[in-house]
Amino acid sequence: MLSLNTSETPYEIDIGIEDWSHFKMKDGKFRRQFEGSMKGIFEIQKHPTDSSKDKLKWCFAMPGKPRPADFSAEPGSDHKFVELERFILDEKEAQNKLIAAGAKFHLHYTNKWVDTLTLNNADSPDSPLEEISKLRKLKTLHLDAVNREIVKSLASNVALMALYFDCEVEPEVLQELATTLPYLRTIGFRCASFTSKHGRAIAQFKSLGTLTIANSTGNLSGLKHLKDKRLWSLKFHNSKLDCRSLETIVDCMPNISHIELRKCQTTDDDLIPISKLTKIRSLVITDCNISDLGVRNLKSLPALQYLTINDAGITNESMQTILDNFPRLFILKANGVSFDEGIIPMLAKVDRQIYVKVPKSSVSRSQAEAAGEKVARILN
Repeated sequence: MLSLNTSETPYEIDIGIEDWSHFKMKDGKFRRQFEGSMKGIFEIQKHPTDSSKDKLKWCFAMPGKPRPADFSAEPGSDHKFVELERFILDEKEAQNKLIAAGAKFHLHYTNKWVDTLTLNNADSPDSPLEEISKLRKLKTLHLDAVNREIVKSLASNVALMALYFDCEVEPEVLQELATTLPYLRTIGFRCASFTSKHGRAIAQFKSLGTLTIANSTGNLSGLKHLKDKRLWSLKFHNSKLDCRSLETIVDCMPNISHIELRKCQTTDDDLIPISKLTKIRSLVITDCNISDLGVRNLKSLPALQYLTINDAGITNESMQTILDNFPRLFILKANGVSFDEGIIPMLAKVDRQIYVKVPKSSVSRSQAEAAGEKVARILN
């Protein structure tokens, strides 16, 4: 609950929260509990000629403490003082300059702000990097190059959540990125060998959840530095991942929740280590050299809920293996595979909620409906 009193000088503000136990303290624990509201004062300083330069300052006392008498926060006073200056960015002008440089946008579907940006020739002297900082709500950025100047230009993009580089990224640059954008959620880049230097640099990101690596030759030794981090998703594109590489993932990140293999040089036998990831919930295998044997080698994945297998040499045999070995599977997507109407009796025996998406050429809607309402629902 928020209440304002503008009849006093300075203006008064109260924030009432019933349960303070949900708020995290400096020691990182939730055990401490407060009572009472936060009492504060605030002031708006109007600029005489330019409203874009107005200032706002406020000062709060800790919950249950008396209201501050002035705008100060001396050590030991339990006061928090903040002063803000309005800063209006001309986002439309920034968009026009980026478009002139060949950038591609994806706009938010309702509010139409720039959500995703792709910029080539980012290391060119004429690249309008300073305009990126004016896109206040930019969430995803794709660049084809990276250097220290580019890293510095991203410092003000505090809303940025995902950053992808279509190039190799040196560990030293990753360390600077971790300092500049410590709360980045997703990062992707080319990396022939993910060494210990890469791993130590990635470990410095405070909130990184997804790591995407392209063009890997299979050296993933740097993952050992991420074992105790919050990383939950690993994605590999155009990489050579053999049994030894996947064993490294199992050893270093046994609690990983999502793995994605796209256009990777991975064979049936290479998938055996994945069967040891008992906590994996989502698995994507696309355009890899996988057959029915590869699906059998996955054995039992007790926590798997989402499975995607595209452009693989699997047949109806794999459908039966999937239904038998993955008891919690909720969604199965399979395109570019050799399923046919033979999967209908298998699906008719399913006694749990599951949704299956297969090519229309495999099983038509009329065939599914003819097999009964249950099969038609499964093939949603």
